[in-house]
Order: sequence, then C-alpha cells, then structure tokens
Amino acid sequence: ESITSTSVKLKQVEGCQYAMDGTADGDWKDTCEFTGLQANSTHTFYLRFKETANSKASAAGEGLTVTTDKESLSGAVIELNSSYNTDYTGDEIKPPVVSVKLGSVEVSSTQYSVSYENNVKVTTSTTKAKVIVTATVDGTYKGSAEKEFTIGPRDISGFTKGVNYSDVVAWYTGGDVNPDPDLKYNNRVLVKDVDYTAVYTQPSGEGKIGSDGKMTLTGKGNFTGTLADIPFAVRQKRITDDNIGDLLTFTGTKRSGSTEKYDYVNSVTIAPKAGFTLHNVRDNSDVVTHDIELTAPAEITIYVVDKDGCIYYDSESEDVLGKPKKLTIWINGARPAVSGEPVASASAKPSASASTKPSASASSKPSASTKPSASASASPSASAAVSPSSSGGGGGGGGGGGSVIPIPIPIPIAPTVKPSGSPSAAPTGSPGPASSGLPAAPTASSSPDGDGPASRIEYSDGSVLEVNQSALTDGTVIRTENLIFANGDYTKITSTTTKDGAVTLTVAEKKSGVTHVQTYQQTGSRTVRLMNFGTDGKKDSLTVPKSILTDGERLRVTEIGKATCQGRTGVTRLTIGDNIRKIGAKAFDGAKKLKRILIESNRLTAIGKHAFRNISPKAEIRIKGSIKQFRRIRRLLRASGLGKKVRITRVKSP
Repeated sequence: ESITSTSVKLKQVEGCQYAMDGTADGDWKDTCEFTGLQANSTHTFYLRFKETANSKASAAGEGLTVTTDKESLSGAVIELNSSYNTDYTGDEIKPPVVSVKLGSVEVSSTQYSVSYENNVKVTTSTTKAKVIVTATVDGTYKGSAEKEFTIGPRDISGFTKGVNYSDVVAWYTGGDVNPDPDLKYNNRVLVKDVDYTAVYTQPSGEGKIGSDGKMTLTGKGNFTGTLADIPFAVRQKRITDDNIGDLLTFTGTKRSGSTEKYDYVNSVTIAPKAGFTLHNVRDNSDVVTHDIELTAPAEITIYVVDKDGCIYYDSESEDVLGKPKKLTIWINGARPAVSGEPVASASAKPSASASTKPSASASSKPSASTKPSASASASPSASAAVSPSSSGGGGGGGGGGGSVIPIPIPIPIAPTVKPSGSPSAAPTGSPGPASSGLPAAPTASSSPDGDGPASRIEYSDGSVLEVNQSALTDGTVIRTENLIFANGDYTKITSTTTKDGAVTLTVAEKKSGVTHVQTYQQTGSRTVRLMNFGTDGKKDSLTVPKSILTDGERLRVTEIGKATCQGRTGVTRLTIGDNIRKIGAKAFDGAKKLKRILIESNRLTAIGKHAFRNISPKAEIRIKGSIKQFRRIRRLLRASGLGKKVRITRVKSP
C-alpha cells in the first residue's frame, strides 16, 4: 500500500501472515507493515495462510521484491566556509560547501552536486544569492537543499594608482571638464553614474587649464566607499602651422616660388576635415562655417573644434590657454592691405548651426523701412552684404573696387521653424495656406533687437508662432521657436549655442495632453545626437526621427547617445530612423516591456554594450535592408549583449 525510505506497508489480507527476506517459521507475523528499514534498500516479501484449528499453515506464495525510497535532502543543513570573501568581484561568487547534514548524519560529498544562483551582483532584500546541493541520480538520496548567502559591495577606498586608475589628462573645451577616470577593477572598467559618482574640482589656471584638478569618487550599486583626490590635468589642444593640415584642407593652387606658406593663385577654399568644425572669428562674432572662400588677400582668425568638443587654439604650449589663430592669406603674391579685413571678395558659408553674435558697438541695425526677405536669418550670407565704400572699407587694395565684403548685420529673426508632424510655419513675409498649411496671418510683428520676442505671427485659426533670441553675458545665445496651436498643443524648439560653438537642441511637443521632450547635441555642421527621450505622460511608442528642422535647416539625427532611454519601462514599440549610424551603450537598457523594434537605418555601424539589455525576452527586432546589411547589423546586436531569446528578422526594403 505504501513505501517510504524506512518502511513498507503491504495490503492486508484476512487470515494471512507476512514475512520479509525469508520463509522460516520464525519469520512470519500477522502484521503487514515492516518498519526500521534502510533508505534505498531492497527486500522480498512473502504471504501465506496461517494455521487454524482445522488446517496447517499454507506454503509461502511467490515473493514480492520492493525497494525503499531514497532519503530526501530537503531538510539538510548546509555549512559554508565562513572565511570565504563574498564581496562583489564582477565574477561569480562561489563560497565552498563545508558539510551537508541530515540530523546528526553527515551526507557524503559523493551523494550531491553543488550549484549557485544570483551570485554575481550585490544582494538586496529581495534578491539573495543561493548555494544549492542536489542529490546525484545514482546516489541514495533524492531532492535538494539550499542556503542563502550575502554578496556585499566592493569598497573602492582601497583602490590604488597604477592598478585601478591612472592620472587623467583632459582637453580644453571652453568650460568645466569632467573626465572619466577609467576606474578599473578585476579587468573591468567601471561606469560613471552606474558604479560610482564623481565630484570635480577644476584646475586653477587661466581657462581652467592646469595639472591641479581633482576628482572624488563615491561607490554606487555594486561598489561602496570613497576614493578622494584623484588628480587630473586639463591641457590645450594646439593649432600650429605644422599640424594645421591635419585639421583643415586648403583647396587652391599655391603660387610657384613664393616663400609664404599661404600664397595662392587667384583663390583658395579653407574647409574642416572630417570630425572637425571650423570657426571663423570676425567682428566679435563666432561663425561655424562649412568653408571659407577667398578670392582676395585676407587676414582671417580661426579655431577648430573636434567631435568631442575639444578646442584647437594657437598656443605656445599645451599648458597655456591659447587664442584663435590668425592666418594671413596671400593671393597672387599680394598680402592684405589692412590687417584684419580682406581687400577683395571673401565669403564664409555658415553651417546649419551658425550663429552670429554682433558686438555691442555694431551700428548697422536696419532702419524701420528695412524688410528682410523670406530667407533672411541672423547668420551672415551672400545676401547680407555691403560694398566696401558703404562699409567704410575703401575700394582699393589688390582686389578691385567692385568686390563685396559680407558684414554681419543684426536683423529681425525669421520664424522658419517647421515642427515635425505639425503644420509648418510660413517663412517670414509669406505666411499663408499656400506655403505653410496654416491660415494667413492677420497680424505679425518683429523686433530688430537681439533680445526679447524677435518675431510673432498670429494666424486666423488662433495658432501663434513666436521666435525669440537672447544673448547671455557669457556669450551663450539662446533661440526659441514656439508654434502654439489653438487647442493648447505646441511644438517648441530651443537652441542653445555656447561661446565655443557647442549647440544643444531641445524639442518639446505637447499633443493630446502628453508632453514629449527630446534633447539633441550637435555633432557636426548638419548632424545631431539624440541625448534624451522623455515624456510627462504614458507613451508606449517612440520614434527616433530621421532628421529635425530648426531655424530653416534640416539636421540629420545620426547617433543615439548613452543611456538615452535607460529604464523606460513604459515603452513597448521603437522605430529607429534611417540616418542612425551609432547607438550608445545602455541606450534602451531596462526597457522591460519593449517588444517591437524597427531599425530603418542600414547605415548603422556601431552598437554600444548592453544597448538593448533587459528588454522583453519576447521582443522582435526587425531590420530593413539587404541580406548583407541585415547580417552585419545582426552581428552588431548580438555582440552588444542582446538577450538570446530576442528574435531578429529582416524586412525587405521597398
């Protein structure tokens, strides 16, 4: 009827006797239950009719062989090595098992195997590390037993220079420099704001250049403790006559026999090489340019900024704050007649992020009768030009009196914003249904000043377009383009340009009661990086756009920054635009409900570590493109640490 590890109970039959492992007269008994047996032991049981007053006992029937159950380990007590260090290492923590006991009986180590769970990261009140002992298949036990243990954070206060970090050198960017110390432990690089936080003391030299910078690090997450006074230095990247060819290209024919470095026949075009932006400093204005075209001698003042925001100045050494570099450009053997001003035509082509900041002494403010054209902007262009005679520059000097010089003129800002997904705002001077999709503007006003509401257009349907620009005392220029709809929805684009040319764009859209905010950082003349994707309401679908339109210029979105949407648990769908080339580390890490991802970009060349870690295990990533492109991007996704259960499929390009 029942079998345990220590007993066997047979079915009771009236008038019968029972025996175990023998049929001698002394082996028989009236009870059908046998106890005190060994676990996993085999026995043979017999049955016979017992003797009565009228008959003798019958012969024993055929024996029944039964094996008792194995003893369970479920109640076993596990003892671990108490001297084993269970602080975080980044690897699995496996404290050795000293003994396993069932009551007073110690179970032989040959009778079980050992495994571990949750034994890498620091344990919490809800997540505990475990050691598990499981009975071997061919042993005398069954089941398993487990014991919890704690993994503590690793203390960084004992980290040492040369082993865990090195002296850090950062490069001048025009503001505070907060470098990563490349803190390492157990051959792993710790991540700032994930494994530790940092507080910086900037160097005390001019422009915050020097070797006495300090940083204090405090452990976070898997780490604890404080590591103070790690030194760092800030240096000046230099632009010199020797390395200028690594930063800029000079397209033109050099004059044969000339001893001057910059002497060209008829004309020269100066342009930044890939990964750099060129800044032309003139009349107290700082203009980011695609290139500078010169057809007459000129003295120009420039500096270069690389993709990391580091500024190349003319400096005597890396330890001294420099200044923009002056270049004297000769044309046909003639040098500029007046230092600082070209004597023949010279034109600069501003990029999409160009911002002109006229000095306080600028006196070229347009009169009340001035009517800027539909394409007018605050940046200098070929259409914002005056002749040498009208600007006081004279008509002579090696270039001919009929040539023109572009002069930055403060003019009313043209509201050229076209918010994505919204009716476009009409260019200045021509609002109306034909060009914008909005009703004609019954009232419009603009201010020629550099601060305050520069332009306001009120449309007949109640929509309003406001464009504002202001300059701060530190040289930062802030421009906002706000399209407000009659129902209260709006699209607002804020462009912040620092004095060193760094541009940040914030796009805020309110639609159906939900405000959706995107932050971009300009990385090139017409490219931006998505830095943040936020919302103040529930939004289950996100789209990384192909481009954004601001100040009348279309900027391509080519990168998704680090941790852009980390921890966004409400997102279920994601579309990545077809201009994206790079996705930063942990960009969508922890988006646990993210199930449907469409990658429209076949230009994708880099995906950071854990970019899609901890998304839904049922997620599907669809990739548009050819088979070759699909396989390349699939390799990038798998190499980034994508979960093995996530499906990756191909969508044929139309």
